[in-house]
Amino acid sequence: MSNTIPLVPNETDSAHDATVFRKVVGQLQYLSMTRPDISFATNKLSQFMHNPSPSHWQVLKRLLCFIKGTIYFGLFLKRRRPLTLCVFSDSDWGGTSEIGRSTTGYVVFLGGNAISWKSTR
Repeated sequence: MSNTIPLVPNETDSAHDATVFRKVVGQLQYLSMTRPDISFATNKLSQFMHNPSPSHWQVLKRLLCFIKGTIYFGLFLKRRRPLTLCVFSDSDWGGTSEIGRSTTGYVVFLGGNAISWKSTR
């Protein structure tokens, strides 16, 4: 995502059809299961599905161009024996001095494949 385009709710300008926006972003939700690199952008865009503005469409088109250029990227799930479940977690209870909040995250592996992950502040 571009950090120069602020994504804010826009209640006045709804020049585009929100139905198509919802369909595309909804399909990206499924793609983000094997493409964690687009999960943040997909989540951010899904916050504006009720009334997308032209800037939201611009960010969506940019994301689709990124996906087109990296079509062969993603998580490759391998068949491995034995299927052991392994979980790693970490936390930073103090956070940085500017924010003052902690960060926590985990990743779950099943037979060497990452099947679940989360990071929160």
